[in-house]
Amino acid sequence: MKISGIKTKFLNWLFVKRHGCNREEYAIREWNKTHINTLANNISDYYYGFEYIVEVNPWKVLNDHPILGYSLKPEIREQYCYPIRKLGDHMVYDLARGGRFMEKAGTTFEFNDFGYDTVFIATNNKDDAIIIALKYK
Repeated sequence: MKISGIKTKFLNWLFVKRHGCNREEYAIREWNKTHINTLANNISDYYYGFEYIVEVNPWKVLNDHPILGYSLKPEIREQYCYPIRKLGDHMVYDLARGGRFMEKAGTTFEFNDFGYDTVFIATNNKDDAIIIALKYK
């Protein structure tokens, strides 16, 4: 019994040493790698693994902390994010700068340094997407 506990602790330590995080954080990182493309230049390619992408008002969903910067409001985090929801049914958010430009007929949001700041929330849950759009748009 005691040897298996020591073995488990050693394997967990080895995992942290190799990957720089514990197993739960590693699972989240790997899930994000397969569903979020950080090198994309527009929002639909960025969140390619999500069905619903909603643009929301940043002042309704973010706290403006003078030292820590922007963070998601706790009531939203506790209702829609990962520890409460399982991976794949949770929501992901990102603060983006860019705009809808005329050469693309204004259909997709493109990332660049000349536009405006906004927050996008992506989810695979249809009911959550509707509630988020109605509540925070």
